[in-house]
Amino acid sequence: MKEEKRAPYLNCLIEAIPYVLKKFPEAVFVFVGEGPQRKNIEEKIKRHGLSKNVIMLGHREDIPQILSSIDLFVLPTLQEALGTSFIEAMAMGKPVIGSNIDGVREVIDNGLNGYLVPPEAPVVLAEKIIDLLSNRGKAKEFGVHGREKVENKYTIEKMCNGMLEVYLKHLKKL
Repeated sequence: MKEEKRAPYLNCLIEAIPYVLKKFPEAVFVFVGEGPQRKNIEEKIKRHGLSKNVIMLGHREDIPQILSSIDLFVLPTLQEALGTSFIEAMAMGKPVIGSNIDGVREVIDNGLNGYLVPPEAPVVLAEKIIDLLSNRGKAKEFGVHGREKVENKYTIEKMCNGMLEVYLKHLKKL
């Protein structure tokens, strides 16, 4: 139990999956990444009987190809400085669902390019996943708005200019 506490956002997603599968039994969830919690996550997936609906890819270098193959991006993280993973998914035109926390809240415009859900709320998370899987038009619209936000706010040039402004502002204080 102690080790499961280290990855509560994945626990939240795993707990949300059975609710989604009641409505969409053919849904497949793809987990990308590697870490010390992999065995615990695999065991929890097995205990919940989710092995045929969850694919654990581990570390991958082909993230753009993976993102192009999914319907939506879900990451109910509890800590995020800047939602880089969300920006990458939005750049690929994918609707996103994330926790309503700092960092994620800066990237996701709730109800416009994705959904913000309360942290550690698997039922609410499942409801939002079901909503986007049920309403492909809304999901596509969220993806379009997400892509527009990335193009307007998260280009390398704009991010570098933003950092330059921060540095110049702090230099003036010296």
